[in-house]
Amino acid sequence: MDEIAGKAKQKLGHVTRNTRLEAEGTVQLLKGKIESAVGEIKDAVHDANVEARGRSGTQKKRYVKD
Repeated sequence: MDEIAGKAKQKLGHVTRNTRLEAEGTVQLLKGKIESAVGEIKDAVHDANVEARGRSGTQKKRYVKD
């Protein structure tokens, strides 16, 4: 969402020659890209952990208290 809104602000700022709005758009766009990259990294780490557990044949034991 930040990427889309940032790109729109950036373009509007450029068209209207509003450097502050353009800068805010650039920052928001970069924030969105960073959030997206972090999400992809988290997914990759999770997938790697699931795959590693599957290969070793061990799973995290869950204990239920009586």
